Amino acid sequence: MKMCCEQHLYKFEEISINQDELGNFDIENLKIIPILFQTGYLTIKSENPVFRNYKLTFPNQEVRESYLRNLADQYIGSNSYSSSNILETLLESLNNKDADLLKMSINKAFAQIPYDLWQRENDQYYHAIVHLLFSLLNVYIFSEVHTQQGRADAIVIYEDQIYCMEFKLDQSAQDALDQILARGYTERFKDSGKPIHHIGINFSSDSKKVEEIIWERDSDPIG
Repeated sequence: MKMCCEQHLYKFEEISINQDELGNFDIENLKIIPILFQTGYLTIKSENPVFRNYKLTFPNQEVRESYLRNLADQYIGSNSYSSSNILETLLESLNNKDADLLKMSINKAFAQIPYDLWQRENDQYYHAIVHLLFSLLNVYIFSEVHTQQGRADAIVIYEDQIYCMEFKLDQSAQDALDQILARGYTERFKDSGKPIHHIGINFSSDSKKVEEIIWERDSDPIG
């Protein structure tokens, strides 16, 4: 868990890895993915014999949830608080389309991070916590989604609705929202018939929390 945090690894569904790398268990140069495979946390989902690659995933839902919950708690870094305390508020924010609840649930996680673990001005740290929390809700979340004009920070699919999130550090939620729209991160979903939400989120490295969220459904603000 500690190695994952140090290297900002938090996405483990369908990992692609070369066969030689997967079999490498060099004690002098330990790598996380082979360790997770050797210890049974990841298993082979499919194989590409041409490129000699495997796709890995969790063997079952129980292992997935247990590992992600422990990893989220490791990122949060608190012995007295658990990610499970945050999930109810996070789910409620999606159900009610409530920007204030979304802000509150993320900040509940950040508030537990001890000072010596806080990684100032490291946006991957924020992304990891948000990604892990949404993953524990069993919603579809895709981080760093590549598009023709850039890379969306996170796209969440929940109850037939699309939520596109862009994160900024020490800038503004409006900057994040403008980037979603300018780069067309949700264009691929326009013909899906599903409601689309654009969510700009700005983190403050000084206050160590989400400072501002702007949440729009299409062009109408909802919070």
